[in-house]
Amino acid sequence: MAATVVKLDELDKKILNFLQEDGRLSYRQIAGVLGVSVSTVSERVRKMYEGGVIRRFTVLLDPEELGMDCSVALLIKVSPGYDPTEVGDRIAKIDRTCYVYQITGEFHILVISRTNVKKEARDLLRKITKVEGVETINSSWILQTIKESPIKVMSLGDKAHGD
Repeated sequence: MAATVVKLDELDKKILNFLQEDGRLSYRQIAGVLGVSVSTVSERVRKMYEGGVIRRFTVLLDPEELGMDCSVALLIKVSPGYDPTEVGDRIAKIDRTCYVYQITGEFHILVISRTNVKKEARDLLRKITKVEGVETINSSWILQTIKESPIKVMSLGDKAHGD
């Protein structure tokens, strides 16, 4: 079953962009900049949260500032007869897995992990190797993060590069 796409108007998109840029902004501050009432902002955020557009409110940490400067990307091939989603679910329960994606191509799962020492990365690899349904793991150290940012909701007048 396909996911229901929530229709956002310009005000919704502006509110989301403000919250993504600085989640500490109060609804009063956002309302003041946008020229609408605080209750309008509050109601719009509530509806987007209940509708699933906003998954949760959280803090974005800098892994390197926390000493987690060992990042690894793991491409995982799932053994024939195993469901990649089920294997991915098992992998996602392992500590130090930050992102687990089902992908297309030669490999079936992409895992991004951050650790503070190489030993933890080796331990992670050992744990994933033992997961039922894992056939092959291709690991690569991430040398530098060039871009890492949340998605931005585009306004009607905006165009993505290359359009």
